[in-house]
Amino acid sequence: MNDAAQQPTPEQWSARLAAAVANSDDAIFSVSPTGEITSWNQAAARLYGATAEAVLGTSPASLAAPHRQADLRAILDRALAGEHISRHETEHLRTDGLALVVSLTALPVVVDGAIVEASVIVRDVTEQRFDEATLVESETRRREIEQLAEIGSWTWDAPSGVVQWSAGLHAIAKVDPKDFDGTLAGHLDAVHIGDRAAVAAAMHRALDEESSFEESFRIERPSGEERWIVGRAEPVRSADRVVALRGIFQDVTATRAAERLKDQFLATISHELRTPVAVIVGFADVLAAASATEMADVVDAIVRNAAEMEHMVGRLLDFSRLEADRDHIELGVIDARDVIETSLEIARYTTHGRQVANLVEPGHAVRCDRESVHRIIDNLVGNATKYSAPGSSIEVSARVDGDWLVLAVSDEGRGLPDDIKSRVFERFFQGPDQPAGKRGTGIGLAIVTRCVELHGGTVWCEDRPGGGSTFSFTLPRVETP
Repeated sequence: MNDAAQQPTPEQWSARLAAAVANSDDAIFSVSPTGEITSWNQAAARLYGATAEAVLGTSPASLAAPHRQADLRAILDRALAGEHISRHETEHLRTDGLALVVSLTALPVVVDGAIVEASVIVRDVTEQRFDEATLVESETRRREIEQLAEIGSWTWDAPSGVVQWSAGLHAIAKVDPKDFDGTLAGHLDAVHIGDRAAVAAAMHRALDEESSFEESFRIERPSGEERWIVGRAEPVRSADRVVALRGIFQDVTATRAAERLKDQFLATISHELRTPVAVIVGFADVLAAASATEMADVVDAIVRNAAEMEHMVGRLLDFSRLEADRDHIELGVIDARDVIETSLEIARYTTHGRQVANLVEPGHAVRCDRESVHRIIDNLVGNATKYSAPGSSIEVSARVDGDWLVLAVSDEGRGLPDDIKSRVFERFFQGPDQPAGKRGTGIGLAIVTRCVELHGGTVWCEDRPGGGSTFSFTLPRVETP
């Protein structure tokens, strides 16, 4: 079969073109040189809500919004003069009054060298423009939120190695977008050199283990200024594997400064309170020794309450010191029995008739800060005293658990409900069943927790067989000859 036989006839071309126009998803209509609509496909009927019978022979200007009608006439005149207008965005109206954003293309139709009509193709882009406007508005709001909360977001695409920063993160780091190379190395360059390795390890670990992470660290701005950051990240999955991390950096420098100011305030107030409390205690002791018998109960109340106040202020001071200077401990190798016995010698003065026994065997060497252990034992024995009856026993024992020595303070009190066992270590938490007449600060066990954490250990509470509670904590063991 030759090529000529394969070529469609003009009638076939015309039929194909008519079928394409009729079935197009775009609205297509024709305009005569006299400015009348001469054809109207089904997509145009759907878009404008008007049948061909209703619009044929009418002016196309009525399709445009009133403030755009002159614009449409000018475009059609240009097309009928031979110009090709492509993707002109304008506003049209449906017959029901609904506004449309449309992209319009107009081109001349030439037959035998003469322009016989203009063909107009209209595409509805209303939803697309709405989505774009929503995206712009969302991005604007996101930037405002980032600025107010001092938050910046980032994404690390692991396969390509590309890191993207939000405007908020550029603002936090004070790095101009044109100076950021979009690499992991560039991302980590913003982190303070002292924290960089830890942050890099956390990012790689989160990617490898498909887990989230949260880290506190410093960044260093180009000016040399340091800022404290809390960084969080979550893995991003694609199909069956994690391919990226998406995270945020939040600048918490101001918050940390406020916390330090609060800690300094507490430390100062605690020091200032100690002096008058000591005076009260001292003169109350003198008064107790010289008072008549009928005044003994009153003086005893003064002494007891003043001593309790002094003890509470001491705990507040300990807590403020730990918060203000959280990493300052002096570690040494000490025999556990000796340091426990020294601690109990101090604590026994406040046990009010409870029998305190040191069951720790000699020969257990631990690496610890002596003063911190004194605080731990003082608070745990004080807690046991508060919740156990006079004449009952309080025991301190020890057992070896691998590289750790587990020390336990047990009492014969009423025990703790299961629902508050984990909460008793929170700052300022006090249980609902406080013993009558025994005030507390709610920071004793928080002090214990912090002291134990500074040694790398853990602390927990459990029921004692036969009744009562056992508070256990770990200290690192040291093998000695």
